[in-house]
Amino acid sequence: MMAKLPDGVSATDAASVGDNLSDAFRCIDTGLKEEPGAPVLIVAGGGGGPSISLYAAALARALGSEQVDYMDRDPARLAIAESIGANAIQVETAPKRHGSYWVTADTSGHPSGEWLGTALNSTAPYGHCTSCGVYHGSAHLPLGAMYSKGVRFTIGWANVHALMPQVLDLLAQKKIQLSAIHTIASWNDAIDALRDPPLKLVLTRAEV
Repeated sequence: MMAKLPDGVSATDAASVGDNLSDAFRCIDTGLKEEPGAPVLIVAGGGGGPSISLYAAALARALGSEQVDYMDRDPARLAIAESIGANAIQVETAPKRHGSYWVTADTSGHPSGEWLGTALNSTAPYGHCTSCGVYHGSAHLPLGAMYSKGVRFTIGWANVHALMPQVLDLLAQKKIQLSAIHTIASWNDAIDALRDPPLKLVLTRAEV
């Protein structure tokens, strides 16, 4: 996952490019390329992938979505979502459906599959739903609704290395807001920082 950082991109901003940030990018990029400006729904649910959820919201705004809705039950994450330009939707349990979106992302990672079902049922006809959740067991899916609407569903490992140049380019253009998502701490303070881990901890140490 090595890549040369573009001029003006700090190591702290790029800390997640080799994993979560690029995984979030693949959740929304294809759909927005097909339908520029299309509405996006991020279904964070119980917060199984909290940083990916918020990265996806930030990236959807950076890639031109005119409406980014962020669904979660955690007030702190909802507040961050609002601060990066998303509409916060607070729910305690997974609704069967929430509107109709060309692009939906299941970032919940909830083993029940209920939040994944919300994302799939909320996908517009022939729209894109991508799940970055890691599901080890079985989950009920609304296959009939997916079939009748022609929903295109993607799940599984992301080819992150192939996506990194596009994400680094967005960082170089200063299009992604990450300061509200990242907590920066020094390497010497790592133990204290990890006792109560923040949403996304980035550790740094002085160059020698």
